[in-house]
Amino acid sequence: MALNEFDGLINADLLIVLLPGEKGTHTELGIALGNRVKVVLHSEDPIPFNPYGKETCSFYWDSSVKRIICPFSDLADLLQKSFGNIINAGKE
Repeated sequence: MALNEFDGLINADLLIVLLPGEKGTHTELGIALGNRVKVVLHSEDPIPFNPYGKETCSFYWDSSVKRIICPFSDLADLLQKSFGNIINAGKE
């Protein structure tokens, strides 16, 4: 099972991380970043994205990471606007 998740991450075009995460969230984030996969971090709370706060992670600030603060109900529309070409791939 772990190898399937690993393969999925390294072959992904985009990883969407919903914060706060649970077990494995930051492992998956690290695997994605190490393989130059684009990452979207979503939080309804701005606290994880305070660069001077205790709740942030240095990897949240990698150049391939997009941080989004919004209600979960707005996330799909924002992703479509920013990454529609990736999200719609293979739907034709």
